Amino acid sequence: MQPKEWPWTSIGKINIDSVGHCTGALIESDLILTARHCLDNPRTKRLVTPRQVFFLAGYARGEFAERIAIDHFELSTLPDPTADYAHNDDWALLRLSRKSKLTPIPLALLDMETIQRYAVEGVRFFRIGYPRERPHMMRVQPGCQIAGTTSDWRAVMFDCNVMTGESGGPVLMECGGHWRLVAMTTQYLSLNRQAMSFGIIPNVAELGVASQAAVCPTE
Repeated sequence: MQPKEWPWTSIGKINIDSVGHCTGALIESDLILTARHCLDNPRTKRLVTPRQVFFLAGYARGEFAERIAIDHFELSTLPDPTADYAHNDDWALLRLSRKSKLTPIPLALLDMETIQRYAVEGVRFFRIGYPRERPHMMRVQPGCQIAGTTSDWRAVMFDCNVMTGESGGPVLMECGGHWRLVAMTTQYLSLNRQAMSFGIIPNVAELGVASQAAVCPTE
């Protein structure tokens, strides 16, 4: 996909020197949401440094809306950055070195009842990422549905697959022209031989993010 307009221009490729890339989304003018494990260097078993990381907003085939360096990380609280991640804590905020001119994607305000209703009604979502197999093009998967949740309702399984490089990518919902970020992709799952993606539902209070809204204006 060629990202030409919002919200696609506010989703981008996160290039990490000596490691590879992941996907992220602009949720405030100077803040990117992505997966924490993306910042691990598998060779050194340590976190990468902010100066190794750049956000390329709306990237496609060498072109991008903005290229911004990272000032610092704000990470989920884990005792050991090289340990296995509890799925619900696999998030990271990348603080940009300057404010973006692009429009952030608001985080959806979701509760247990709303998630249950979306699952029952078969509401469809968009999952976005930059796969390693096609690193220069954004991949958008429309029609993803909720296939299950964790017991604490902080993470959701979607019935669409995820590829290496797409970690940290957003799961979006559109309602009457209003786009909201409802989850963030963390990993691939296989359930009953069906490929699925696992996504964290952002905890607004934990992230301390101001950009939030109901999924639909009437909710």
